Amino acid sequence: MNRDLARSRLLVVDDDPLLVRLVCHQLADAGMQPCGVGSGREARARLAVERFELILLDVQLPDENGYELCRDLKSQPGYGDLPVIFMTAHGTESEVLRGFDAGGVDFVVKPFDARVLLARVSTHATLARLSRRLHEDLDARTESLHLAHRRMREMDAALCLAEERERRCLADQLHDSTIQQLVLARILLDPAPGTVPGDASPRTERLRELLDLSLSQLRTLVFELSPPVLYQGGLFAAVQWLGGELSGRWSVRFDCRQEGELSVLPDDLKVTLFQAARELMTNVCKHAQATRAEVRISGAPGTAHLTVRDDGIGIDQARLAGQAAGRRGGGFGLFSLRSRIELIGGRLILQASPGGGTAVSLWVPVNQLADAAPRPC
Repeated sequence: MNRDLARSRLLVVDDDPLLVRLVCHQLADAGMQPCGVGSGREARARLAVERFELILLDVQLPDENGYELCRDLKSQPGYGDLPVIFMTAHGTESEVLRGFDAGGVDFVVKPFDARVLLARVSTHATLARLSRRLHEDLDARTESLHLAHRRMREMDAALCLAEERERRCLADQLHDSTIQQLVLARILLDPAPGTVPGDASPRTERLRELLDLSLSQLRTLVFELSPPVLYQGGLFAAVQWLGGELSGRWSVRFDCRQEGELSVLPDDLKVTLFQAARELMTNVCKHAQATRAEVRISGAPGTAHLTVRDDGIGIDQARLAGQAAGRRGGGFGLFSLRSRIELIGGRLILQASPGGGTAVSLWVPVNQLADAAPRPC
């Protein structure tokens, strides 16, 4: 007998004390550690304070039926995988079927051969130990995968915030250096006091036009990188500005509305929600073939709610299942967004059907996050 099995604790339950002593003696001679009791009540008391590898259980006990005891144990946490071998004086087909139905793994018929009993006990105790180890290994690997998945989501969220931080720094640098220098150059090209505006040469006029165009493009780029309105006017003002910008470039009209009072949001949550709105609204323009979209922002105590709904072509159920499972074919962008929202305790719900448009709604807790905002450079 292997060393693991030699350490096995076995519970023998039978109202015949001579049989209990005989079985325990045989098991002990085989290197196991048996414990004998004579009733269901005693068996429950032992199981409450000790851990056993296997139970040898008589079908007829003085205080309760062995089948019912087994069924009751199997319904309790911690005992589902505990193997039970029934002992019976008959071993009829109906008894065997009843025992298996109650959760037993095997039968031995009294009087039994010691070698048969030891072989069956050894087999089922070994199987139970291997099964427990397999479950423990599986639980450990599953936990490791959960930790790795959470770490990936944390890294994704951190990367998005870091990207926004760099965007804001770059926007500030462009505004404070390049734009200011171009503004100064434009001022220097303006006519001096007392001169006639028409005296400027065509070359000078062309320089003014190029400077005006460059300033306009740079100001637009600064807003696209990190709109100051997000930090100065709030989330709704930034989403409203974004809707106007996208409507000017694409043939999609955005209707942006705020419903109710929205709590004061920390910068990191404003960034996360604005990034979500930008991704969803840009997807509408690029992929939905929509003509109109609604953006709703609302709040409740401790919660912020954002919904983007369009009248486009929608998404078929196979692709929708892919998005729910996070497969690349279902859209990694939506999977990444869902991960970021769930990481901060929120949830994302997508409703779509072919030809019926698409609606994406997300809810996030307002007071859960610390202010890990994109900080000024």
